[in-house]
Amino acid sequence: MIRPWVRADLVAVHVPVIAPGTCTRTGTQSRQDVSSERGPLARVDSTSRDGRSRAQGVSRRDQPRRSSFPSPPGVGCVLTLVDGIFTFRIPFPHLRSGLSGGQSIMELREFFSEDVVKLDLESATKDDVLKEMIGLLQLDEKSESILYKMLKRRENLGSTGIGKGIAIPHCRSLVVNRLRVAFGRKPGGLDFRAIDEQPVRNIFLIVAPPLEVSNQYLPVLGKIAQFSKEQDVPTRLEQISTSREFLSLLEEKRI
Repeated sequence: MIRPWVRADLVAVHVPVIAPGTCTRTGTQSRQDVSSERGPLARVDSTSRDGRSRAQGVSRRDQPRRSSFPSPPGVGCVLTLVDGIFTFRIPFPHLRSGLSGGQSIMELREFFSEDVVKLDLESATKDDVLKEMIGLLQLDEKSESILYKMLKRRENLGSTGIGKGIAIPHCRSLVVNRLRVAFGRKPGGLDFRAIDEQPVRNIFLIVAPPLEVSNQYLPVLGKIAQFSKEQDVPTRLEQISTSREFLSLLEEKRI
């Protein structure tokens, strides 16, 4: 039986020193050997059929480290690494359920606070807006620089402007140890190369570590997309005047 697969939105992962990893599944385990930081570009495909991996241009130096990318019980995945960008492909029923393995996911309101909401973004370009949004997370200068590069890589793969004046830049990075979110509004909008080619006025930022115990990254990404598709949300986001009103809107929708 052929199983349908979808790509989990080109999840970008920051790996300062590219190290070997594993994609662990119930009853089978696959391993990837990837290049060192100075080695050639490696592309690795791990399949759930037989657990074997293939690599080209692989440089093996020193004793490899190992990390695990858990998937739900009985669910396979395909993990591709190209120059520090991981792409996960998972069966679409589990993408819809947010890879939560049956765990309850908090409502969107619980991830936001007033200090990560800015209703008057000052930047005039997409790149500067990304930097301004990162600033809401209050990271150190080096972490902000790393995170900006990862978000830029993700945007180069395809704009996160989903239409109706909304964008959801997102990535995974080791500069955070838990899922972080922020919201910014740009009065008048700016060019974000959105899918509908319209200016973007409302921006949701999502950053998560490469590994999560609670698997919140994809569910939160899905919740924000669902929230944005509510018929009255774009208009109401334009009308709010305080961070508290934004949080109240999230609470009202109970997504």
